[in-house]
Amino acid sequence: MEPRRPSIFRSRFFWNLYLTYALLVVATSLVIAIAVDRNWDHAIGIALATLIVVAGALALAILAGRRITAPIYQEQAQLRSMVAGIPVGLVAVDGVDRVLFANNAACEMLGQDIFLIVGEKLANLVKGSALPDLAKSARRDDASSMEMEFSLPRLGGEIVISAHAVRFEGGGPSSVVVVLEDVTSLKRLERIRRDFVANVSHEIKTPLTSIKGYVETLITGALHDEQNNMRFLRKIDDHVGRLTNLVQDLLSLARIEAQEGSLRLAETDWRPIVEGAVRRHEPELLSRGLTFAMDLDPDCVVMGDSESMTQVLDNLLDNAIKYTPPPGGVRIRLFRLISQVSLQVEDSGLGIPPEDRERIFERFYRVDKARSREMGGTGLGLSIVKHIVQSHGGSVDAESKYGSGTAIILTWPPAAAEAAA
Repeated sequence: MEPRRPSIFRSRFFWNLYLTYALLVVATSLVIAIAVDRNWDHAIGIALATLIVVAGALALAILAGRRITAPIYQEQAQLRSMVAGIPVGLVAVDGVDRVLFANNAACEMLGQDIFLIVGEKLANLVKGSALPDLAKSARRDDASSMEMEFSLPRLGGEIVISAHAVRFEGGGPSSVVVVLEDVTSLKRLERIRRDFVANVSHEIKTPLTSIKGYVETLITGALHDEQNNMRFLRKIDDHVGRLTNLVQDLLSLARIEAQEGSLRLAETDWRPIVEGAVRRHEPELLSRGLTFAMDLDPDCVVMGDSESMTQVLDNLLDNAIKYTPPPGGVRIRLFRLISQVSLQVEDSGLGIPPEDRERIFERFYRVDKARSREMGGTGLGLSIVKHIVQSHGGSVDAESKYGSGTAIILTWPPAAAEAAA
């Protein structure tokens, strides 16, 4: 709502004073005229002339006042527009914590109506928060800037708000401005970073501890133990391979994230990529006694990067083979939908419990941690799949019934020509 232009000419007191003054001037001029020549017509003419002069003076005063106040009003309007539009919340309160002003961002964060918030007590804006204490602390003579954080419930979770309070002179003595900033995303990123560092440290420490133990055992005499030395060396080789896979997956994930939005996409047919991936994994399928089937529709051309698409399918087939016990099977389905191409990798393996289904695409998340590590998994495969698919504008989902297998479903935007058709 645009504020009214501040002007003395809008004041009722001014107009009462002016009318009283005008009447006094006209009455005085009328009395003087009658006293001088006792001519009523002449006296009324003088009174009218005096009234015209007073009215002219008022008009000049109004024009001058508008000329003086217009720049001030324009500056105030510009300042209010700037403050209202900034993404940081601002709430100004007086000495008794009543709201003098709040911008749009503050009302949005606090869930308040911008037309009703003025005049409200600060304590009523966020029930149970320490905002009044923050404002009180900012009023101390030795206080420069006070800050705090608090959470507010929202649909699907909560938001975290950082609040800073400083004194300001524009609202009278003891007035305070509270600056609000939504730090929910920042807190989430900090938590992800902490979890990532902790997970990487754990994943590296575990094989390194085993390698160190086997090496010390070999050094202290087991090197010449013909019954155990090769077994120890094979264990060391397994853990080195696990570390190598982990480093390669981390580098792959970092490369994918760095290339988001800059991939060189071209029209790419899924069929030869699927057929090549099957040829590479066929020996492992046969050695584990698993059956395999493919249902591939023609004309499944998408906009994609063939190398990244190959990595996606390799990761999905690798997971399906690892977690499917014999005599199970793996199946790949590729088909066209109305506005997208769908690729599904299905297995008849162990399946995923319902409580874990939403988290399987998180970094380092494993449904069965011991089994995954035993098979050499790094916990990054599905996270890499998700990043690649999303960087192509697609989506990934999982359907699973615990104990009956899993289907990873990818949807991919078709090539421009295919979409037009």
